[in-house]
Amino acid sequence: PGPLITSLNYEDYNYLFKDTSLKKQTNSNSQSQINPDIAATQTITPSNLRSVYGISGYGSKKMTQAVYGSMGQSYLSTDITYFQNKYNLLKTNVENRMPFPSNSTCKTNPVNCVEASLDLQYMLAVAGNVSTSYWYDENDYASFLMSVSNSADPPLVISISYGSYEIYTPNSVLSTFNIEAIKLGLRGVTIVVASGDDGVTGYLWESTTFDMNTCGYYAMFPASSPYVTTIGGTIGGMETTGTKSPEVACQSSTGASITTGGSFSHNFSALSFMTTAQNKYF
Repeated sequence: PGPLITSLNYEDYNYLFKDTSLKKQTNSNSQSQINPDIAATQTITPSNLRSVYGISGYGSKKMTQAVYGSMGQSYLSTDITYFQNKYNLLKTNVENRMPFPSNSTCKTNPVNCVEASLDLQYMLAVAGNVSTSYWYDENDYASFLMSVSNSADPPLVISISYGSYEIYTPNSVLSTFNIEAIKLGLRGVTIVVASGDDGVTGYLWESTTFDMNTCGYYAMFPASSPYVTTIGGTIGGMETTGTKSPEVACQSSTGASITTGGSFSHNFSALSFMTTAQNKYF
């Protein structure tokens, strides 16, 4: 829903990553009502986010939550503190449940840290009272969930902002992930996954070697798993005063910087509560 403010206090690098897209699901289909110029100027801060969605309190210390990291992503604890101080948030430390890459590269290459920093900053902005951990795994998603499942005290909410093409993911990974997700669900764990930033086709359309004739509905995994809650991106509805614009699914045609993901699985049957929406779509 417009620029989302994050903080990377890397001396002269602080200005580099001010604007990224917030991922949040919507069921609205009124994209045509969005004014792209207005939508693009809506700025998201923690207080704005909490006000618009009526978020009160910061959770309980009896609860636990975790951010999944991979692909060399690290973060600096000083950035978390900087963000919390800047927006007058609760001061919460992050526990590292698994070793992760050195954060020494954060100052020389902030791209290595923006994903982890953004995820942690906004998770803590919403639920700063909740014990929070960063769980890094360089292997596949199944390996990560197996590590979590083997833990005596798994986090009760897990956020995954990564995705791969389901059709290119080995069946062994799909199966193992789902089995571990079921086991964690029985223990009260909720897994929340981003739907993607590149529409129904996925990110390969950006490749110069991609055959556009093969464009189609390609689901991302683990977003397509029946045992996670998948969240898409929206734009609009962020005004705190005056008339609100409608909140709709992110599309580049409505002024969004991404087109939110979403598709139909090639491996998993639709669940019963999805059939009404699917029938309406077709």
